[in-house]
Amino acid sequence: MLDKEMLLRSLTEWNETRRANPGFEVDLRGVDLSRACLHGANLCNADLRGANLIEANLSGANFYRADLSGANLRRAILHRASLIKANLSDAKCTEANLDAACLHRADLSRSILTQANLRGAYLIEANLSDAILKGAILHGADFIEADLQRAQLTDANLHKASLHWTNLNEANLMRANLQYASLFGASLKKANFKKANLHGVDLTEADLTDAVLTDADLSLANLIGANLNGADLNNTNLEGSSLGNYEHDKITAE
Repeated sequence: MLDKEMLLRSLTEWNETRRANPGFEVDLRGVDLSRACLHGANLCNADLRGANLIEANLSGANFYRADLSGANLRRAILHRASLIKANLSDAKCTEANLDAACLHRADLSRSILTQANLRGAYLIEANLSDAILKGAILHGADFIEADLQRAQLTDANLHKASLHWTNLNEANLMRANLQYASLFGASLKKANFKKANLHGVDLTEADLTDAVLTDADLSLANLIGANLNGADLNNTNLEGSSLGNYEHDKITAE
């Protein structure tokens, strides 16, 4: 029987049983797996809604299409875990380690990822709308075409992150580090970049309509083709930036 007892007793037996019976349902709703070692576990399509996975070792585990909505993953280790198309909406992932994890098309809407480590994670087309990523480590993460509208990213580290065509409308990136990040074609309407570090960032063809860039560092940024209509550039550092058809002196003055 695919239950908590088998999962904790023998991962080898669990994974072999799953391979032999791919159609079996895995119901682990609300189970306590805190601090469990589930390295490399096959949890594809598993129902883990509301499960307690605090400080569990889930590195290399496969959560393809698993339902982890409302689960508690605080300080869990998910290094190189596969969470493709997984449902992590409303999940609590504070200080979780998700470095190099694959979250392609995963649903992380309203999830709490405060101070989580997502260095080098793959979040292509993921849904992170209304997610809380305050102080999160997102260095080199891939957010291409992801939905981050209204996300809270204050003090987050997005150094060299890929955010091509990402939706960051109304997101809060106050004091965030986006040095050399790529936001090519991103939608940044009404986003808050106050005091953010955008040194060397690529904002080619990005939409910054009504965005707040007060006291932000945009030195050496590429803004060619960007829409800055209504953007607040009060005290913004634009030294060495490429502005295309915009007039540097006019924007600085405004």
